[in-house]
Amino acid sequence: MPSNNCADNIPELRDLLGHDALGHRLANRLVDEGITTREALSGASPDQVLYWHHVGPSGLKRLHEQGLLGEGTGRALIYWESRRPGGPANAIHVDREAGPAGLMQVLEASGALLVAMVRVTSPQVRAHHVFGISDAEGFAAMGIVETLVHTHDLAQGLGLDWHPPADLCSRVLARLFPNVPGSADPWLTSLWATGRAELHGRPRLTTWRWDGTPRA
Repeated sequence: MPSNNCADNIPELRDLLGHDALGHRLANRLVDEGITTREALSGASPDQVLYWHHVGPSGLKRLHEQGLLGEGTGRALIYWESRRPGGPANAIHVDREAGPAGLMQVLEASGALLVAMVRVTSPQVRAHHVFGISDAEGFAAMGIVETLVHTHDLAQGLGLDWHPPADLCSRVLARLFPNVPGSADPWLTSLWATGRAELHGRPRLTTWRWDGTPRA
């Protein structure tokens, strides 16, 4: 159980952590992890810090801002917030100082989280999506199509030629776009289905959506 007087156990850190609710929550977590000095905290691995229960993005941000994290730890912090008037509140942002390597770390971690959730979730479980209720298989396919088409967007902007595996595109099409033409190249069909290309005389779509409905 966390100590009720956790700040007394980490005098070296208590002023840096802060004396508000967040600071006390961080102190509780550190005491639970057996960390009572700045040196011990700076020696913690990125995975340890990122997955400590109750630390959360706000806690990570404070530790980072106070210079309490070791080299490389906390450099790719995820911020979940709106950064413009009217912007989506659930948008994820990465600390720009982390650079491309930090962005890739966050993308890899996000993909790993989706994989883990899909693996442990029963096929009978249903969850909300703005396009309709779906299951674990459907959410896995959504994550893949988002990764594929937005990687394409980035590649286009950078002038790079990029093509994902055809069999992966075929599986995503079968799960989320069951009514698209099946005779064309799967990747070109994926781009057409998501409003990014023409398809053998078919005009580029101006509106589109996938069908994540659980299959019988």
